[in-house]
Amino acid sequence: MFYNYNIKRAILSVLLLIFCINIFSQKLDSTKISKYEREICFDETKEDYQKSIVYFQEVISSDSTDLEAYYNLGMSYYKLIDFEKSIEVFDQLIEKDPCFNYALHNRGLCKFFLKDREGACKDFKLALQCDYQTNMDEIKNTYERFCK
Repeated sequence: MFYNYNIKRAILSVLLLIFCINIFSQKLDSTKISKYEREICFDETKEDYQKSIVYFQEVISSDSTDLEAYYNLGMSYYKLIDFEKSIEVFDQLIEKDPCFNYALHNRGLCKFFLKDREGACKDFKLALQCDYQTNMDEIKNTYERFCK
């Protein structure tokens, strides 16, 4: 049990690193990086993710069209290893933007960790079919590693 938890934590840490690199590569001007993007990327405590959840829920309450807020909320639950709640949030995001490939990819990872390999592979495949060019190599590698 302890061993499985450490493996999951290591995998999540790597995925968070990829997430943070993506944020910073898209926003090279550090003044455009929000306070909560910084917290998600640099603060590894449970309390910080819980604060982020409260913040992003407030953002969504005031602007239900803010797709990045949904994504960051889903990722906050993901970092807390609350995959069921993360999936719920990613479902809402995907309902608003069916081709948000980061959300499809990460929902697939949540399903994979919950031992729903078929659902995970379906999400990875959907993400690969999207027009977006971002993250495609990572999604392709994930699909090939877990689904072939």
